[in-house]
Amino acid sequence: MKTKTVLARIALLLLVIIIILPYGRSREWRTLNAQSREKLNRNFIELPQGITHYEIAGPDNGPVLLLVHGFSVPAYIWDRNFQALADSGFRVIRYDAFGRGFSDRPEATYNAKFYNCQINDLLNALKITRPVNIAGVSMGGAVATNFAANFPEKVNKVVLIDPVNQVSDISVLKHRWLGEYLNRVWFVPGLLDDQASDFYKRSAMPADYQKNFMEQMNYKGFSTAVLSTIRNFIAVDPRPAFVKLGSSGKPVLLMWGKQDKTLKYDPGLPSILNADLMMVDSCGHLPQLEQPAIVNSSVTAFLKK
Repeated sequence: MKTKTVLARIALLLLVIIIILPYGRSREWRTLNAQSREKLNRNFIELPQGITHYEIAGPDNGPVLLLVHGFSVPAYIWDRNFQALADSGFRVIRYDAFGRGFSDRPEATYNAKFYNCQINDLLNALKITRPVNIAGVSMGGAVATNFAANFPEKVNKVVLIDPVNQVSDISVLKHRWLGEYLNRVWFVPGLLDDQASDFYKRSAMPADYQKNFMEQMNYKGFSTAVLSTIRNFIAVDPRPAFVKLGSSGKPVLLMWGKQDKTLKYDPGLPSILNADLMMVDSCGHLPQLEQPAIVNSSVTAFLKK
């Protein structure tokens, strides 16, 4: 067989692999619709931008506490805090941001304005008119900061747990076409395995943590929402919102896992936020999961102070 023929066949094989790889690596075969949501037996509410999955617990007249999850793990990231905080007397709300969990994956620019709009629409739909307390973890900390900074009249106190507070280099994912391709065949499939690195001790990871994550990956639009968030939120400097929140005079509790390997702690952040700082030992990026008793009691004391 001639060398040119061999090379041509190899090139053709590589081309076929490149074409089919995104389909082989993707789990997105289901569609979120009325039928699929009925089987889930959860709470959903229709907002102007799409349907949002949420949970609410605690006394009707209790101070409202809104929990905001991070970049890719939806509302179950608060499983060890949600009911405990409700039992402490708070009216606790947690929800899946658009593109995550069981909320819609609208075709949109997933930027700070988009996430702020979802929070505003959710509070309006739930007829919550008084100022709320807001807590965010990881990227949710940046979302909570941005919301509190831009809507100070709607926020009472702020809790930030290992918040994203620096602009991130998104490398090749910023490039059109190449970014879409690598997001589907490399970045999104790798999210599942990367989760263990958020924990100081792998044994602290809830037993169903990765199973729940895989479930949300089965619905169409997840990878597109992730990439849009990377490009329009993660790659945008969040620091101005932190400065704005710090100058607003809002009470802020900043909690940080001492062994966080996901985000490097910035010692200047408490001063920027005028925040109370609590370093949490024996935990990584997710103190609310690794040290829930400490986090729950500290958040309760801070909000009731």
